[in-house]
Amino acid sequence: MFDVPHYIVEAIKTIALSVSNATNIMIGEVGVRRINTVDEIRHYEYGQVLAASNMLRTLDSLQIGKTEIEMASILESEGQRNNVVTIFSTGKRFAKANLYPSMKKMILGDAISMTVGYKGGLSSRTGYLVSDKNQLSETESDYIEKVAAPYFNAVRTWLENIHVGMSGKELYSIIDWCLPKKIYRWSLNPGHLAADEEWLCSPIYKDSNESLESGMILQIDIIPSVEGYSKPCCENGILLANEQLRERIKNQDYEMWRRFETRRQYIKEKLGIELHEDVCPLSNMVAYYRPFLLDKGKALSIID
Repeated sequence: MFDVPHYIVEAIKTIALSVSNATNIMIGEVGVRRINTVDEIRHYEYGQVLAASNMLRTLDSLQIGKTEIEMASILESEGQRNNVVTIFSTGKRFAKANLYPSMKKMILGDAISMTVGYKGGLSSRTGYLVSDKNQLSETESDYIEKVAAPYFNAVRTWLENIHVGMSGKELYSIIDWCLPKKIYRWSLNPGHLAADEEWLCSPIYKDSNESLESGMILQIDIIPSVEGYSKPCCENGILLANEQLRERIKNQDYEMWRRFETRRQYIKEKLGIELHEDVCPLSNMVAYYRPFLLDKGKALSIID
């Protein structure tokens, strides 16, 4: 599937008897690219794991005084082609319309934004370059209570509720209930499909009757925007798999199935999140979120 400039489409219309939009062959409610086979899942898991592993290595390497370019180099590995622009930004993001890492050095208290993606999905994190709230400005010192904790609860709610057969509008409504859009001002779809592209399409939108189906790979992409605070982000991907697909995975690639089970156990026991049985985490970073980036031994978790 390729994007075609509009002027080319218009030129074709002048010489063709009929031109129609056939996008739904590939995406949309019945698009063939929305659902993945076991072989495709294995291929895309590699991309998810590579992105997540690079992200964790970058998180562990954060240090005051290092440059964006130094850190962005850690985000990349294994010579794989990216499916999005690699982002490492310290301070104000995209200052002077610059999309790419620069020689700018990190300083205490900076807002940090990091993203790397490959075929299969991406890993993205944001946070503050501090060890605790006392190193934040006075107006941002309640970041955990005002922004990070409500956001993390939305990630938890997304993971605990998503399942095969639910409609897109149902998941949309659940997120709007636990993280009200009018307060937290998120605008993109709260979740979308991934494939070779980072964003293939999304069945999750207001009033969507599209069903979430077995074999879909989805990114947990919820981005609140609360004035005066850095945007929180803890994005990775999961696979939806019904009982039949789970059995096929067990039979065709038992090692991949064991990885799914190990990740599920970690998310339950360490992060306090009870995944639906249809949810197979595609990397070790799903729901792993450190909002204070210099406190490398702590991540948010659910304590009921």
